[in-house]
Amino acid sequence: MGGAGSGSQGADKRPTESVADVPTCPMKSLPLLAALALLPVAFAETRIAFQPVPVHSTDKSNLFVIDVETEGRPARFLLDTGCAYSLAYDTGFIKSLGKELEETGEARGAGGKATRYSAAISKTVIGGRIELGSQPKATVIPVDHLDHLTVGGEPADISGLMGSSLLRKVRAVFDYGGSRLLLPSTDAPAGTYTTAMKQQGATVVPLEEGRFGFPYVVLELEGKEFAFLLDTGANANIIEPAIAEELELEAVDGTSTVRGMHKTGGVPKFRAEDVGLGDAFVLDKLVFTAMATQAGLQEDDGPRLGGVFGTPVLKQLNARIDFDSNTLILPAKE
Repeated sequence: MGGAGSGSQGADKRPTESVADVPTCPMKSLPLLAALALLPVAFAETRIAFQPVPVHSTDKSNLFVIDVETEGRPARFLLDTGCAYSLAYDTGFIKSLGKELEETGEARGAGGKATRYSAAISKTVIGGRIELGSQPKATVIPVDHLDHLTVGGEPADISGLMGSSLLRKVRAVFDYGGSRLLLPSTDAPAGTYTTAMKQQGATVVPLEEGRFGFPYVVLELEGKEFAFLLDTGANANIIEPAIAEELELEAVDGTSTVRGMHKTGGVPKFRAEDVGLGDAFVLDKLVFTAMATQAGLQEDDGPRLGGVFGTPVLKQLNARIDFDSNTLILPAKE
């Protein structure tokens, strides 16, 4: 995992939001998270507040970055639920801090692999809210394949990745459409956010938890069920080539370029129609890039791995991932 240490979350005077005001999700804080201020808004018989942490949507690519401070140095990390580590720091960024690197093996990602290191980090603060203390063996990998990303026309300067295992630890909700994380008060009961969204007419789709805390959603393609990784670090949907062939999916004109550990061009695309998402939601069509994924990262007893479900469609649907309840939430249309 990513070597993240214990966390703390300081209360301050920044805005809070409540279940009754906006569809937001509860999150349990890390053991050292301090109590958050509560707004006097009722949810059942409990008054619960949620503090929003903004994330930045990248230009064109539908990805998300969050402000981070490591050893006092401002930086930005990609919000990447497909990352196998709680936090992964960029090799060049850690070198710029004057840290010693210890080689620990290989990191694998879409399109290839790279050398993995560890380094000692004393303090990282995420979004001004989540504080991680001593990380004597923090994971360090190169993320320079993200150098093309921009925010507001300026380079995003990605210095690391924030993975789903940390989001689970803090019981966060990720809001695709609102470009934010939602952090609940420490006394928020489990399942508060998903319960509130159900009451507002949202469709709630259960997720499967794979290795490293990865969130998988089951999609039905041509009458067969497959598990797809919900990957906030992917700006396209990916399907295993063998499955595209097995299902005889319709080929789409043109090809895609996939940026992972390495850049891969000329990747074929396929279209699937009437894709089932949960018991009561059907997507008219989905376009997939056909590329081999890391099937070994899914638990063996789950549905067959189909590929990756990227951000564009879920952003259009204003979807949210509730890491507390392990659900995908599709709000009712207004």
